[in-house]
Amino acid sequence: MPTTVEAGLADFQIVSWTMLFAPAGTSPAIVAKINQAANAALDDTAVRTRLSEASVDPRQGTPDDATRFLEGEIAKWLPLAKGSGAVVD
Repeated sequence: MPTTVEAGLADFQIVSWTMLFAPAGTSPAIVAKINQAANAALDDTAVRTRLSEASVDPRQGTPDDATRFLEGEIAKWLPLAKGSGAVVD
């Protein structure tokens, strides 16, 4: 089996990620408050140390950053999932 580089996908990356989500329709003020608290937690040295020990590379950002990232992941993986014939039960 060829590597991704050998298959012509030199810039292809697969990363695992964890993201906070809120139900649709959540007040933007609530989303902003949660985002601010999450970013503040990631500023804490002890939190960053623990995450680093678990091989986690924490990223701070905004809800818009998260939306752009998620849209990019969907654009990357959806065609592969559809092309595989996979179905959701």
